[in-house]
Amino acid sequence: MNIKELLLFSYVFIIYFYYIIDYSFFILNGIGLLFSFIIILDIFLKKRPIKINFFLVLLFANILLFVFSYFWSIDQSEAFSIIRIVISIFIFSVFLYNYIDETRKIERILFYFVINALLISSYALIMFDYSKFGLRRFDIAGNPNHISILVFIAFCISFYFIFKKKRYLYFVLWPFYITFILFGGSRKVIFGIIISIVLMAILENIENPKRIIKTGILFVLLLLGFHQTITNVEMLEPTYNRMNNLVNSITSKNVSDGSLNERNIMTKYGIEYISEKPLIGHGVGQYREIFASEAVVGRETYSHNNFIELGVNNGLLGLILFYFLYFYIFYQFIKYGLVRDYLSKVMIILLSCIFVFGYGQVQYYSEEYYILLIITAKLIYLHKSTTYDKRKKIKSM
Repeated sequence: MNIKELLLFSYVFIIYFYYIIDYSFFILNGIGLLFSFIIILDIFLKKRPIKINFFLVLLFANILLFVFSYFWSIDQSEAFSIIRIVISIFIFSVFLYNYIDETRKIERILFYFVINALLISSYALIMFDYSKFGLRRFDIAGNPNHISILVFIAFCISFYFIFKKKRYLYFVLWPFYITFILFGGSRKVIFGIIISIVLMAILENIENPKRIIKTGILFVLLLLGFHQTITNVEMLEPTYNRMNNLVNSITSKNVSDGSLNERNIMTKYGIEYISEKPLIGHGVGQYREIFASEAVVGRETYSHNNFIELGVNNGLLGLILFYFLYFYIFYQFIKYGLVRDYLSKVMIILLSCIFVFGYGQVQYYSEEYYILLIITAKLIYLHKSTTYDKRKKIKSM
């Protein structure tokens, strides 16, 4: 492991242990800037140009909007705190993109997600006080929803190492991942596992409908087994209740789930705030300020919804600009026919799930999602370059 790989491993490690390690914000940004400096030095010494593509231009446009929104923000100190995070992420993203020049490097970074998910889930399963289980969320490692998503990311990535690279030992990781996710009780992550398996089955067997049907039958049996598990295992009763409340809320039944009701209120008010300044919004990080002034839930908080958060903070312009990052990658995936490439499929499924998770989580200043976006954008670029080189050789023959 060279210095660049060590810094990347450390960066991902801090993301996973962010709530446990003191001064994690400064350590994470320090590692990111040090990595960027080393890549700049490497580019300078080798006299190579800095690579910039359309995706990075889109990302820069997002950061630029965040920065400009400072001037019409209600609380400029809050806006500044978000702006410094996204600028740091942007700098790291640019040089991460320049660092990746082969699939092997992508695999290494993805491995760091897999191993750190094992570390954090093991830490949580060992350190949690089980006498309090059911009385409070499985939060020994930090926010259970956020950590569960980080573990879910590793779960999806492990598909590639197991089924494509034939590293079957990675199956050993699944009990740690799934146990943590079930104990964490994150509804969106549990549904994410279901969605990811369904999408993988469809994309993997897209040219063989009979296999999709067989896989579908197997999946239904697994789903029934999962239902029996969460309904009959006493320790999973809090998770079952959370899932049941979510289903009831979708079917318009009355629920006593304070979390769901509170989020519905936040969304309702968020739509009103968007209508007040629909084009450019109230300024980055300002949802919490406006919502606190309403004294609806008695505290200052973000919207728990990335779509609402972006719409309120940066208007429809910011909302469209941010999600154009995703749409551009999805378009490129389809355009270059990457459905046959296993790693590309895994990354697209993962980003699709993260896109859906945005309904229940604020994501636009989280480092892990930008890493996954950069990796997928570069993976598509590498495939595009390889295809171009092959065509060039054929023409020259």
